Amino acid sequence: MYKKLVKNDRTMRFYFYCNIGALLLYTCCYYLPSVSRACFYLSITQILFIPALIKGIESTKLRRVMTGLTIAVCVCYFAVFLLREAPAPGLHVLPYQTFLYHEPDPILSDVM
Repeated sequence: MYKKLVKNDRTMRFYFYCNIGALLLYTCCYYLPSVSRACFYLSITQILFIPALIKGIESTKLRRVMTGLTIAVCVCYFAVFLLREAPAPGLHVLPYQTFLYHEPDPILSDVM
């Protein structure tokens, strides 16, 4: 796949090297707090890189299997996040506040 899709395409090489850089930084510099944000920006290119790799598979059957497997892994990863990490205090999946989940502010007739 590297020779076919990545080697001669400038955009795909950029995605590839961003992911390699994120892997190296996460592996070698995990103890530095500022590295986490840089690694996030490097690894976010997976959103474009992985579908492009799957699209480059010539076999239709294998492409469908890999697409299904990728979707299943993403759903499982999100489910594990919701079960283990999301209930932690201070971490919100949707951090926005609306009137639906709060008591409204008292109005003048409620105060008097």
